[in-house]
Amino acid sequence: MRDQQLNLLAAKIAESHCMPMIVAGDLNCTPWSYPFKDFIHGAGLMDSRLNLGIETTWPAAIWPLRMPLDHVLNTPDLDCKQREVEADCGSDHLPVFVRFAASRSGQ
Repeated sequence: MRDQQLNLLAAKIAESHCMPMIVAGDLNCTPWSYPFKDFIHGAGLMDSRLNLGIETTWPAAIWPLRMPLDHVLNTPDLDCKQREVEADCGSDHLPVFVRFAASRSGQ
């Protein structure tokens, strides 16, 4: 069901004329999974985590088991200027802070 939802969302994003766009949340898949790769490719999105390492977010309370399930994705007309996984704030997921700016290449 998750894969179907990602495919439907990718199609809606690809058809949308609303730009720039940010998609953020718990997608219940890792960045190296095929459903995730298919999703960002089909939607034309970029991963704000690019070149920053794995940056695990779940489960917050058990560091050795953490996986990167929380994603912040953007259209190419945005540049990720800052991305940080923040301290535990009581959720089972760690919060992610991302700051974007308009892309110079998108002008």
